[in-house]
Amino acid sequence: MRRQVGEFLRTSLPPALGDGVVDDAVDSAVLVIDEMTSNALRHGRPPSDLHIGDEPGRWTVVVTDAAPDLVPVPAVNRPAGAGGYGLYVITDLTASHGVHYERDRKMVWATVLKPDGP
Repeated sequence: MRRQVGEFLRTSLPPALGDGVVDDAVDSAVLVIDEMTSNALRHGRPPSDLHIGDEPGRWTVVVTDAAPDLVPVPAVNRPAGAGGYGLYVITDLTASHGVHYERDRKMVWATVLKPDGP
């Protein structure tokens, strides 16, 4: 999945940005998507779904699962190396993020900014 997502993201960026800029942007976005999807699989309930919106200047990522009763909670006072810091990674690498709840599902969303042109 990471490879396919990375290829999709890469094709939405102009090559004129340069390989380093494109690689950094794609790597950061893939990390966000990986954290969001793994959280849905670990802490949510099936079915889960991933949607990536390619918009001017940003990617919008929405991960849905069938556990509206299980609220995403950041790790607090957890020893280093014990995991659970995915929400902090998402916060650090996105312009905005949040959760939308419906009766039978929750949608965790994030906005990842694309790099500016040359």
